[in-house]
Amino acid sequence: MYSKLKNMSKYRQTLATVFVIIFAGTGVYLLVSGHAATPYASLNVAGGTLTGPAVAQNCSGTTDGKCVVFGASSGSGFSVGTSAPPAGTSTVVDFRNKTQPLNIYSVGATISTYSGNGQANINKSATWKAGLAGLGPIAWRIPLRYNGGNPGSSAGGGQSSGDAATYIQNIKSIGGQPVVVVGGDTSDNNFTAADAAGLVHYFNDNGGQHGGPVHAWVIGNEYSNSGNDPIGYQAHLAGWASAMKAADPTITLSAPAAPDMRYADGPISASITNAAQYIDYLSYHAYQGQSYGLGATSDYETFPDTFTSKYITAQNFGARASQVHPALEEYNWAPSGGSTDFFQWQNTVFTASVIGHSLSAGAHAYEYSDSNGPLGLMNDGTSHTPALPGSLYTKFPVYWGIGMWTGLNGTFTGYGNNLVKASSSVSNVEVYATDNGKIIAINKDTANHSVTLGLGGVSSGTYDIWQTGQTNPTAAPTEVAKSAAFSDATISVTLPAGTVSSIDIQ
Repeated sequence: MYSKLKNMSKYRQTLATVFVIIFAGTGVYLLVSGHAATPYASLNVAGGTLTGPAVAQNCSGTTDGKCVVFGASSGSGFSVGTSAPPAGTSTVVDFRNKTQPLNIYSVGATISTYSGNGQANINKSATWKAGLAGLGPIAWRIPLRYNGGNPGSSAGGGQSSGDAATYIQNIKSIGGQPVVVVGGDTSDNNFTAADAAGLVHYFNDNGGQHGGPVHAWVIGNEYSNSGNDPIGYQAHLAGWASAMKAADPTITLSAPAAPDMRYADGPISASITNAAQYIDYLSYHAYQGQSYGLGATSDYETFPDTFTSKYITAQNFGARASQVHPALEEYNWAPSGGSTDFFQWQNTVFTASVIGHSLSAGAHAYEYSDSNGPLGLMNDGTSHTPALPGSLYTKFPVYWGIGMWTGLNGTFTGYGNNLVKASSSVSNVEVYATDNGKIIAINKDTANHSVTLGLGGVSSGTYDIWQTGQTNPTAAPTEVAKSAAFSDATISVTLPAGTVSSIDIQ
């Protein structure tokens, strides 16, 4: 949760009920008490800052069925009525119909801990850190190891590229939430249960220390790859998981399935049942833009269902199966850097589409990574073939694809608390929307498309439009409409070829 509490004056001073919010994933508690003259709010934040604005809603699990909810991004007072979308529109967004819940963990990227030419690392460069901050508050997945009390990066077999505590502190200082991938000193998965628990204690003891607490954890990485499973992942999973949950029962744990780049498949054996009581997510990695093109981004919506039906089953998890979720914890255009498409409009469109499809299926979506040549969010100054475009710190298309969802740290509207129902009948056009008035329209085509958006729950108002560019895909999105008026529950808009548009209703 990540933006400031504001607009408390809109709550009536005569509010006599006590509202309590407990966000299990982020450790945020809110107690609001009302008196005739002196309303107050008491906050205990255990894992980041709060989102806003605050909204009173009907909720289960509270004394009077009421609670206060903080959004995933700052909003503009957007409200929803009861009107249905008009008939005959090519693209429909129904703000009355919420689908998947969203939060700061829904969209993310990876801190690789690589430093490129030495200046491409959140611990080493204030400029690099500022570049990552420009995406706004998101989840940051990062590989760390404990190594018998010597915590640091586990990427590349224990490379030394900065202090573990400083990484977590820097992630939180830009409003992010860390997701720690526990690794070993000599390989990704060569660690003991004591080291896994030790890293949890290192960050989470005493209410949070060394930059902690850290609430979200991943146990190991891609364990079936050749040479990457020196001690037998499945045999150790239950021991690792139980030790970590014993260190802090409130954390969430993800167990990674080894990736097949086409089907995000992996050998989750029956032995997973030994760890079932501890696991909250089963994750997968999928890099298929280069191999299968933009038409295959829809696979990212079928992956979670396929993955769930195959692995998150009663046979593996018993009664907890309904509480375990699929998670896309690595994606990019390709798993290696040989394609020039990394630097073209296709990757902007691919990224925004992958996020939309994944969120629609209930899975979070984390890009890999901040610094790693073409796979990076920005130019890290390394020598590469094909050459990295621009100069050091130039932002790549994948950066803007993520930023169209996040709003680029307040430049425009970021995603809200929930996806809402959205669909398009226009070929090669995808549309997604969230409950704060944000619409993401993606044109995968090489031709422009003019579309009419039919809106449910909103009849009139104004909107802004921000769009990425096709011919200069490393350039920042531009604002092409500001406070434009609409009526009759429709918005007509041109979607340029190969672009992503954020249509933000006020």
